[in-house]
Amino acid sequence: MKTNSITLSLALIALCGFAASSARAGDQEDIQGAWTLQKVSMNGQAVPPPAVTYIFSGDTLIIRPEKGVDQKTTFKLETSKSKIMVVQHSEAAAGTKPDRTPYDLSGDTLKIAFASPDEPSPEVSDNGQILFTLQRKK
Repeated sequence: MKTNSITLSLALIALCGFAASSARAGDQEDIQGAWTLQKVSMNGQAVPPPAVTYIFSGDTLIIRPEKGVDQKTTFKLETSKSKIMVVQHSEAAAGTKPDRTPYDLSGDTLKIAFASPDEPSPEVSDNGQILFTLQRKK
């Protein structure tokens, strides 16, 4: 009886880990499409958001301001330990490291935290960093 409960416990632990991993693995597919910047905040203070649309297509991210020129970058999502978006700007100087920003994707809401490159943070918050909240375009 003790062996069965140990086996069952191990199976449940493995299943939970698989479910979490599968949910994160789906982020690359779930993030695809157009997103509108809705809110910007830093240290609990709202900042007027610029009118901009983020378009995720495959591994390409296009940042489209209402006025101005599109920026085209590549991105990938790292989901092994925590959720990190790695963005490589195409105009970056040789040897420039890509941006590594924590993100949270929940349904039609995407939050991206931008910290100083020298002080990256794994948390998705506006505490000491800028937090963008985007809504999926319908």
